[in-house]
Amino acid sequence: MLILPLTGLVISPLISIYHNFFLALITPNRAASRPPQLTEESVRQALIRVLGALYASPPHRLTNWSLNCLAVRPKYQRLGHGRELVAWGVDRAREEGIAASVLAAKGKDTFYRRCGFTELAGWATDGEGNPLKGVVEGGAVMFTRVKEDDL
Repeated sequence: MLILPLTGLVISPLISIYHNFFLALITPNRAASRPPQLTEESVRQALIRVLGALYASPPHRLTNWSLNCLAVRPKYQRLGHGRELVAWGVDRAREEGIAASVLAAKGKDTFYRRCGFTELAGWATDGEGNPLKGVVEGGAVMFTRVKEDDL
């Protein structure tokens, strides 16, 4: 019964980040009209439902180090800076004996897999009635493996 309130608290910041990031990709010009189905509230409701299920199953994933807003300027990419950022978060999660999680942008799931995020829980665009389905790409919800995954 505690899953729903906790899920809302954990996922709300992610939803806001995800919403703003993908709307910026879809409609980078603020003067351009945004797709009507992509209001912040519709995205919030859909993603709480979709991401809540992905983060709550299995239950040991509710407590995790969520790596948010990781980015490297294009001119500094391929120099190991992104890997260093991810390694820092993964190391903190390992120290605490919990998983690290990431919501990967389009085309970045391979990078995160190489950094140890081997468990694909699903996609933020999955689910019936999800306003992101067919509108945005990416959104792989990935976790590092922990001992509870083997039980």
